[in-house]
Amino acid sequence: MMMKIKIIVLSSVLALAACSQKNWYQGMQEAGRQQNCRDIVNELDKEKCEEQYQVDYETYQKQRQDVLNAQDKN
Repeated sequence: MMMKIKIIVLSSVLALAACSQKNWYQGMQEAGRQQNCRDIVNELDKEKCEEQYQVDYETYQKQRQDVLNAQDKN
């Protein structure tokens, strides 16, 4: 039983390492969109919700770096 768990954990770690950060980010964006916007009935509200999850990886990285640089200055 313990060996099975170790194999599963190791397989998971290797699988995660194989994914690029960009793919991970895109997957999390899609998961967030699906989870948070799926039950919205009003089309306008649904579009607004989905817009939150349309930030591409490059834009995200730039925004993230800007925040980190601002923190370093403080």
